[in-house]
Amino acid sequence: MDRLKRQDLKTLGQYAEEQKWDFGEGFIAGIKGKLSDGIHISGQALIEPRHLKQGASLSSLKTVTHRKFKSPYTRKRFQSPMVLVHEHEDLTSRYFSAGYYTYGHKIVGLCVGDGVSETTKSLAEWLSANRRTLSALVCAGGTTMFTQRASSVGLENILGLPSPLQRLDIAPHEQVLVDDVLDHYRDFIRLGEDSAAMKKPGVPALPAFNDVFTARINGIYKKNKLRALEQQVWPGVICQPYVFGKGGVNWSGADELKGKLDALLREKRGGGLNVTRIARLYDGACIYLIKPNRLRYWLITNSPR
Repeated sequence: MDRLKRQDLKTLGQYAEEQKWDFGEGFIAGIKGKLSDGIHISGQALIEPRHLKQGASLSSLKTVTHRKFKSPYTRKRFQSPMVLVHEHEDLTSRYFSAGYYTYGHKIVGLCVGDGVSETTKSLAEWLSANRRTLSALVCAGGTTMFTQRASSVGLENILGLPSPLQRLDIAPHEQVLVDDVLDHYRDFIRLGEDSAAMKKPGVPALPAFNDVFTARINGIYKKNKLRALEQQVWPGVICQPYVFGKGGVNWSGADELKGKLDALLREKRGGGLNVTRIARLYDGACIYLIKPNRLRYWLITNSPR
């Protein structure tokens, strides 16, 4: 995040200003207070967030029935060519090459305004190609996802994204972070014990976990490389062993450890607080990772640092 949000690099908002686009959120309809007429909005075709999904039909759009607005803006805010982005952590977006479409304040429009048409199309292609990385960036960047457990993002989050002139150049280890944030941590923050990361078993995730873990270690120990051995699984617990070089583990009598490990990893405290530990054991050339058999504990970003 520090690399992609360096202060000396332009943001999407700054780039939009340079391109002379008309950009910002859509209209807000009003009932009372200081309101304005919106003859350029009333009766016009309305784009809703569901229409921003690629391939969504535009053949039966609703029309705007309101006549008074808190923020009607001007016709430029709704005139194609334009890119519309949903204020949601998925950053669903769609390019409109022609046509006049209105939209509400949960959608951000980046419209050609007084700029050049081709620049909006380039932005649409860049947003599509980098959507997962940008989505992870807004999720991990202090948005409501982590503070209020909500999936919405604000206008400032979208305009604060990197400029499309910036090459993101995501390294493989950064892609691991992107995938874990989007595929697991978003729901884990929001749903907790009801998330897939806390319901699914960890065993199916071990191959990917082991590949990344051993690759990181073997980047340092190039001669006597670390190997993942067959895991030992007890009810609720996984022990994943590794060994430098040749060797193995004798698991005879391992069932006697089951009760001791469960007592080691789990502890109940007052006030309904349950503590779950993980254990790392180092025995000569062997390393043992002992964790609960839940996906959360075997995500790649949970490998030992």
